[in-house]
Amino acid sequence: MELKREHFREGLLRFALELTLIYLLPVIALKLLFPGREFSRHFKEIMAFFVCWSAAAGYYAHRRGFSWKDMGFTAQGLPRSLLYNLLLMAIAAGVIVLIAGPRLFDAPRMPRATHWFPLFYIFLSCPAQEFLYRGLLFGLMERAGLRHPALLILLTAATYASMHILFHKPLIVPLTFAIGLVWGALYWRVRNLWGLIAAHIALGFLSMAAGLA
Repeated sequence: MELKREHFREGLLRFALELTLIYLLPVIALKLLFPGREFSRHFKEIMAFFVCWSAAAGYYAHRRGFSWKDMGFTAQGLPRSLLYNLLLMAIAAGVIVLIAGPRLFDAPRMPRATHWFPLFYIFLSCPAQEFLYRGLLFGLMERAGLRHPALLILLTAATYASMHILFHKPLIVPLTFAIGLVWGALYWRVRNLWGLIAAHIALGFLSMAAGLA
């Protein structure tokens, strides 16, 4: 029993270090390097940083022995993942229209770098965010012995929302925490990231057009 407790403590310490190095320090570094409105003026550099950050996390996941399937990149459960996320998109789209309908329809907004941003968002940003904040983070927590569904969902949602303090939008942190709870619950139920990535892309563009993100 004592050996089991010691192993659990070691797992928790390792996870605390992983959480700090992979998820907290990069956000803190970006916040310090690009305070205030500096973030929007250095958008390309920050996105390049995000790509490097995600690649480093991917390499670490490989070194830890995570497979593509372990992190949700699998065909297993794909129909259910797509169905659940389609229903979620319909509900979330309705909420966005209620919150920001006039802005969405009268003056839709998009980031300034429109010639390259959509491709970056679809093929790099959304898959990387889902890998980091659902696929890998769930795996790291479970390997540390943290397997209670509520804890998995709450901590992944809070970590995901914390990354959005980089963006200067008043509703973005509470909204990303709320959607993080839902996406975390869906990922806990169906370990498949493809439906989440599709929903992330669709809702992200809709939120940006409405001026919420």
